[in-house]
Amino acid sequence: MIYLNDLDISSEKETQVIERFKRVLKTASEYGLELNIKKCQFLKREIEFLGHKIKDGKLYASPLKIKAVMNFTEPKSTKDIKSYLGLTGYFRKFIPHYSSLAKPLSDLLKKDSNFSFGLKERESFNELKQILSKEHVL
Repeated sequence: MIYLNDLDISSEKETQVIERFKRVLKTASEYGLELNIKKCQFLKREIEFLGHKIKDGKLYASPLKIKAVMNFTEPKSTKDIKSYLGLTGYFRKFIPHYSSLAKPLSDLLKKDSNFSFGLKERESFNELKQILSKEHVL
């Protein structure tokens, strides 16, 4: 069994999108693939796709994911740090020098590290939030 999800058909020209969609439908029909019409969106200018927003041919971080970062409370455990780094790391392409900025938090995950959320960790945590709070385009 193969499951496909999150297929995007794009073009600057609406007619080209329709032609491409016809090819996808033809191929799907030839191979007995089914589409869930409830999950389809047609001729949209903006969509949420794989944790990102695509608008006018540009890729943005998803507002829903950014909201999750903004609402993330100060970490109290290594589990919290892992969650936060997983969430912010997904958008590392929007954050110049992500690894350097996140290093104080990553260091808390080392085996020999005692969990101590101090000033440099708090600065790292807040800096990542601050950067992601601005709209970035790839």
